[in-house]
Amino acid sequence: MRNLVHSPDKTGDELATLQALIQPTFGLGEGQGGQDDAPVATGSDEGEAPVPNPQGEIQTRVRPRTARGGPRIDRVSYPDRMEISWLEADTVIINTAHPTYTMA
Repeated sequence: MRNLVHSPDKTGDELATLQALIQPTFGLGEGQGGQDDAPVATGSDEGEAPVPNPQGEIQTRVRPRTARGGPRIDRVSYPDRMEISWLEADTVIINTAHPTYTMA
């Protein structure tokens, strides 16, 4: 899926303001355009992204961005858990503190 995103650029021709986003899907956040009216933000985590605003204080340039869906893999350290891995929503969590992982 390809969507348009606003990226900060001092030579850009559009104005925007920063808006806090919690991205429920990798690369997607609430707001304007995109599939199911969800825009692609510039990152993959919680944070701030430029949102178009004619009275905004940030100059931006619109550019295409490909959003990738599907499963993700995260590595975390949970020494108290016995599992080497588990599934949370669309993310496979790998326990880097598990003895089998540390041996590998």
